[in-house]
Amino acid sequence: MIRILTVLFLFSLFPSTTSAETSREAQRDAPGLRMAAPEVLSKLAALDQRNPGLPRHLAEHERRQRARRPVSGFDLASMPDYGFLRAQAEYERNDAILMRWGQQNAVLTSMIVPITTGDQRARVMLVVSGPSEQSSAAGILAQAGANLDQIDFIRASSDTVWIRDYGPRFASGNFGRIIIDHDYDRPRPNDNGIPAAIASQLSVPIYELPLRQGGGNYHSFANGEAFITDHILRENPGVSREQMKQYFATFQGVDLSFFGTLSVDANGNSGGGWSSWYDGTGHLDMWFLPVDDDTVIIGQYAPGEWNGIPHQVTEEAVAEMTARGYTVLRTPGWRSSGTHFTYTNAVIVNELVLVCTFSGYPGQNATALKTFSEAFPDRVIVPVDCSGIIGQSGALHCIVKHMPFNEHFSSRPPYYPWPGS
Repeated sequence: MIRILTVLFLFSLFPSTTSAETSREAQRDAPGLRMAAPEVLSKLAALDQRNPGLPRHLAEHERRQRARRPVSGFDLASMPDYGFLRAQAEYERNDAILMRWGQQNAVLTSMIVPITTGDQRARVMLVVSGPSEQSSAAGILAQAGANLDQIDFIRASSDTVWIRDYGPRFASGNFGRIIIDHDYDRPRPNDNGIPAAIASQLSVPIYELPLRQGGGNYHSFANGEAFITDHILRENPGVSREQMKQYFATFQGVDLSFFGTLSVDANGNSGGGWSSWYDGTGHLDMWFLPVDDDTVIIGQYAPGEWNGIPHQVTEEAVAEMTARGYTVLRTPGWRSSGTHFTYTNAVIVNELVLVCTFSGYPGQNATALKTFSEAFPDRVIVPVDCSGIIGQSGALHCIVKHMPFNEHFSSRPPYYPWPGS
């Protein structure tokens, strides 16, 4: 039987609501779920501000020094026959959430505490540089209120927090779980090696997808429909749409479709200079979020925003998804002082949905949280302050990678929704 959870707003929408009242409401609706200790977050936020690390987009020195590594060819026939290969949707059941410690630790802690205390089915797999950083992270997270029994540490060298873009992509077949690894579209070699490190830790086979990509430029549904922006075409010159569709069908068992991209300059020219891109990524997860088999959230932009390109791209996506039979919900999206603010960069992990909020935008926050409460009536909504991270061209979804439930099947793939049956 499906367990229905009361939607919980841990973020105060009304000035009269105190933090103590919010905490008591949390305990009533999600027993055991805790939010990170404010005094710990305050200290971490100050440290993050002084040392923000590399952004999700290319840093200036990376743009100057960027070296295009050739993507090696791959014989599709060498990909093992996994029968009904399937890449699960993020809204299905998950075994773990992968993160990387050492950058944006305040936001990470704001996520790890509720995940480890409010969801007993998902673990946090946390990449750390070595024993010293592991000890430091464990101490901070324990002080903040996390359940350390739900955290597994992976010691590996890495460059940045943006594990969505460089981390492993999982799929399942009749032999169980496998990892698919693409070539990371940033000159960050340690990040690019993380999928192999995780494959070794989990003793999971790893296969190389012969494409350069950032993992945030992808979303899928349980029915096998998957979506990406055409930014990937510019990252892989010489590879056609049909070839890409074949790659994704072979390696992940999905039917890939393309959307237009926000990676255009103010004059509407595709592939404009890096400094003039709307958010520096061109990634789908900045304006698109699958909710369930029949629903999707798409960002909504003013017609005059950035020469109308974000509005045009998202409205075309709304029309396409509606035509396919999906219910489309909208949340605000806008650009201010060079920063792309979005709410679709959210994280669904079993019974929890972690959603961005931004200081100085109470109206937009309230609108977005209302939409998420309507979209996820059987899950707990956990707002997370993303004011300190969004200026780096990413937010919650960008700093996690889902590890779905380990399916085993020998015929047509089953579907493992959350909460389950």
